[in-house]
Formats: sequence, C-alpha cells, structure tokens
Amino acid sequence: MSLRHSFVIRYIPVIMQLLLFSCGDAYRDQQLLHEAGMLSDSLPADALTKLQAVNNSENFKRPDYAKYGLLLTRTMLMTGNRPPSDSLVSFAIAYYRETNDSTALFDALYTKAMFFFSTSKYDSAVHYFAAAENVISPEVSGHHKRIRTQGMSGYANLYLGRTKAAVKNYRTVLNLLDGETNTEGKVYTLLDLAQAYKYDHAIEDAIDMCRQALAIAEKNHAPAQQSVALSRLSDLYADRDDFEEALRYKKQEHALRVNREDIPTRNLAQAMLFDKQNQPDSARYYFEQAIQGNDPIVADIAYGFLSNWYEKQGLHEKAFGTFWKKQETKQHIESNIRMAALERRYESERLKNENNRLKIEQKEKDILLLAILLVVFAVSVTLFFVFWRQKKNRQALRLQTKARELAHQNVLLKQQQEISALREKEALLRESLFRRIHFFHRIPSLHIDEENAGELYERLPDTGNKIRMKETDWAELTRSVNEVYPGFIEQLKTQYPSLTDDDLYFCCFVKMRVNLQDLSDIYCVTKSAITKRKYRLKTDKFKITEKHTDLDTFLQDQ
Repeated sequence: MSLRHSFVIRYIPVIMQLLLFSCGDAYRDQQLLHEAGMLSDSLPADALTKLQAVNNSENFKRPDYAKYGLLLTRTMLMTGNRPPSDSLVSFAIAYYRETNDSTALFDALYTKAMFFFSTSKYDSAVHYFAAAENVISPEVSGHHKRIRTQGMSGYANLYLGRTKAAVKNYRTVLNLLDGETNTEGKVYTLLDLAQAYKYDHAIEDAIDMCRQALAIAEKNHAPAQQSVALSRLSDLYADRDDFEEALRYKKQEHALRVNREDIPTRNLAQAMLFDKQNQPDSARYYFEQAIQGNDPIVADIAYGFLSNWYEKQGLHEKAFGTFWKKQETKQHIESNIRMAALERRYESERLKNENNRLKIEQKEKDILLLAILLVVFAVSVTLFFVFWRQKKNRQALRLQTKARELAHQNVLLKQQQEISALREKEALLRESLFRRIHFFHRIPSLHIDEENAGELYERLPDTGNKIRMKETDWAELTRSVNEVYPGFIEQLKTQYPSLTDDDLYFCCFVKMRVNLQDLSDIYCVTKSAITKRKYRLKTDKFKITEKHTDLDTFLQDQ
C-alpha cells in the first residue's frame, strides 16, 4: 500500500465524523422545519417548540431560511410571545418579493404588520396591512384576505384615534361581506363599526349599526351574537344618559342567559343602571346577585358599591363587613393574577426544558450514529484488508462443498436404486407367494398383466360359470395374505371391529388388487354392485368421508 493511500485512510474517520455531524444536524433541522410548517396553523405552540429546537438556522438555504423566519415570527405572535425583532420576517419579505411568490409574500407582510400591532406601533401596522392587501391576487379567495387586512387596519386606526379611517375600514369589510354567507362575521363587523362611530361621537349611527347587528343575529337565532349586540346597545344608551332604554336592553340581554358565567356581569351592569336612576333598593338587590357569582372582579366592584350604600344608610357595621370582604376579594384576585403569572412562567420553562430535551436526544442520536459509523468503518477496513486472503479460502470451500454435494447425490442415487431393487424383489416375492394359492389360476387378474388384460380376457374360454370359492380357499386366502402382508387382517379386526369375516375376505381381495371383473365373478354380482359394496365399506365401516380417497387406496396404505 502506498504512502498516499495510508495518509487518506488515516484521516477518513475524521472526515466522516465531520460529514456525519453536518449532515445529521442539517437533516434534523430540515425535518423540524417541515413538521413546524404542518403544525403552524392548527397547533402553533407545538410548531414553535419545533422551530426553537432548530440548531443551525443559518445553514438553511434561502427558501428554507425565509420559511423559517416567517413561521417563527408568526407562531410566536399566535402563542402570545413577543418576537425579539422583525429581521427574520423582513428577510422573508425580501426573498418572496425577489421570487414573485405573492401568496407567501402576503403572509410575510401580514405577519410583519401583526408584529408592529403587537408592539403598539400602529402606524407601521397600518402601512404593512395596506402593503399586504396590495399583493393580493384578483381572485375570489382574495376577499377573505382583504377582510382580514381591512379589519385589523380598523383596529389599528382606532388605537391611533383615526375614527373616520376606522369607519372606512369597517365599511369596506361590510361591502366585501355582502356576497358572503358568513353572517356571524357581518354581525361582529357591524358591532366594530358601531364602536368606531361611538369614538367618532356619532352615537345615533352607532346605535343604528348595533340594531342592524341585532336584527341579523335574531334572524339567525344566534343568542351569543344577540347578547353582544344588546350589551353594546345598553352601553350606548347609558352614554347618552338614557338609562331607561339602557336598562331595557340590559334586561333583554339578561333574559337570553347565553352563558351562566356572564350573569354576574349583567347583574352588576343592571345594578349600576338602577343606581344611576336613583333606585337604591333595586340597585342593592342586583349588587347582591352579582356578588353571588363566580367572577371575583365583579364581586370586588359590587362589594365597593354595597359598602358605600350601607355607609349612606348609616349601617356602619355592615359597611365595614362589606369593605372587609372587598379587601379579601381583592387579595383573591391578586393571588389569581400571581398564580396565572406563575403558570405562564412554568409553561415557558416547560417549553425550554422540552427544547433542551429534544436537543439532548438529538445529540445522543448523533453520537450513537457516529459510534455505529465508526464501527462499520472499522469492520469495512478490516474486511478490505483480509478480503484477498479469504477469497481463496472461499473458493476452496465452494469446491469442497460441491464435491460433498456430488458425493451425497451419488449416495442418494445408489440408495434409490437399492430401494427400487428391493421393491421389485418384494413384488416378485409376493407374486410367488400368491402363486402358491390353489385358486390363483382361477383368478385372471392375479396372473394377467394389466397392459394385456383385455386381450387375454378375450382368449379365456367363456365357461358361463362364476369363480367358486370353497371353505379351504377362504382359509388359504387369509393365510396367504397374512404371509404377504403380516398383521394386515389383525389390524383391520382391531381398528374396525364392525367388519365381518366376509368383509375381511373382500378386503383381502382388494389388497391383492383383484379387479372388478374377478370380484363380480367371485361374488356372482355385477361390477356396479362391487363398486357400491366398496363405497359402503369405505363410508359405513371405515368411516372415510374424503371423496378423493377410495377403498383400494386406503387398503393399500394399511
């Protein structure tokens, strides 16, 4: 082996190790990216976990890196996590502009707009919502995308105080929904438009929008939508100081009872309306009803109102007790807030631990693959060096094996020849024994070859008499059969005790291969009667039910 070959072989393990780690990590990251793409819409939290488990996103090719940046930013926004920056989604936007992929470009622009919306940069959000809408293809499916961008632009404009722009956004959404069957979307768009009118101080227009939404909800028998519309109407009339109308709509909302969890909030709202109308008894009743609910925030507000009411009535002890309950409720709320914060922190730590666990498992797999590869490599090198030695041994072994096979075949052939010779001798012996039977020559089938049976039968003289058997002939028959087939008759008697002597004689003839013609002559019946007797013996005495097995075959095997 040359020095150059030895140098290459010396560094092959190092080269293969580097290739293994790079290819293993790259394949794993590609797999994680693919799985995250499948889960991003239905299970964004799981998709985010897989994306955070990617080790080397910088090694992605440009299409995969753009997809990675878009998915990571979008899943973080969907799960309530704040992305550190918009650099990843900005790269995706630049790449999709370059490749003219309008569908992916819309998703990237919309995601960047949502990023700015989540960071309260509403001007930038409105800009990117408009940019996303500009790349929508003029297709029917594009209506849904325009509805999303216009709706979110309306929210951003409301935060910016641009109420007229928000009204325009929601009007555009309503026009897009005219040809759609999504009545629920239309109801909530009307309610959003009412909010925009409210902030624009157009209370009458806001009330009109809420009434339209209520009419559609009632027509579609949607109590949840009716409840929201009635609540908005009650708030609008309360803002206009029309507490009587506000209370009427609040009672209608309360009558729906869409959700038991909403009852405390409705009771509190009615209590506050009664308080504004100077109806203290009714207000106190609904405050007490609100306290009985499961909403601690509502109970805290209700306890505050009740404490003030008792103080005005001079019931200082009750006022103090109510105030003390308010403090307990407040502490309970703060405890719940801390608990929720701890739960969020726990979930965040759990996700981090899950990511670390996935990384550790992947490293373990990489190490295992490396170990396997090194073992395979060592075995391969060993086999390569000893192959030329083993080749001759294998050739010699093949020659020896062939020689043994030929010798074995020769032995088998000789054994088969010996078996054939023994069978021929056995047949001759049986024939010689049968020839000693006195009536042998009276039964043609025992001494006529089957090939010449028809011709010789024609030459036999037709005496017109059947073959008659004497008592001595029957005894000679059984004795000869026992000599030729030792234990045959005794075996039949033992295994089939229902066989008569006549049945045994008949079985002896069949065992001796006496044909139908001779049997019909011996028993002085027709051939068909002999056939029927064979069948009856087979089924009645020997209990043989297989159609393919006849009496002759069965007895020859005994």
